Amino acid sequence: MAVIGGDLAIGPYTGAYTRSAASISAASIGLMEGPIRTQQNVIGLPIRASLYAQTVIDYVLQGMGCFLVFTLKEWNATTRDIMWPFDSTSDGISAVSGQLLSQYAGSLVFTAVPDTPAETEGPATRTFHYAALLPGHNLDVAKGAVERNVTIVMAILPQATNTVGNTKFYTDTYA
Repeated sequence: MAVIGGDLAIGPYTGAYTRSAASISAASIGLMEGPIRTQQNVIGLPIRASLYAQTVIDYVLQGMGCFLVFTLKEWNATTRDIMWPFDSTSDGISAVSGQLLSQYAGSLVFTAVPDTPAETEGPATRTFHYAALLPGHNLDVAKGAVERNVTIVMAILPQATNTVGNTKFYTDTYA
């Protein structure tokens, strides 16, 4: 169970990112600032009946969405690839129109720093198998001689489980 401070237990976590489509092997993204939050929402189609006008009387469940919110403190090639997965620089976007976001997704692993409450309260690691920058998220990157704290919102795509109705977005391990 998470303690205050987000979805993961209190204490520092480090991260590693891998994206095979871009030939990026597991590379450190360093420490993250503040809480790491996993946000989830259930998706449902509202059912309305004319007897109740536009009142929603039930929902047909249609799955769920999962998102990851964290703040990067490091500035390196790996963090830049997370921020600009469609191109290597921030000055534009390569021809991605009509392509699937999953083509740009990578594996993101958060690991609790040893001898902290994060390691003992768990999870010791959390692996997001398919993470990509959320379309529509506005990156706010400070320039100049200032500390860079860049808030990232990632779409977490589900793992293939080969079981109907069983959707997993991440995997936890405990110490």
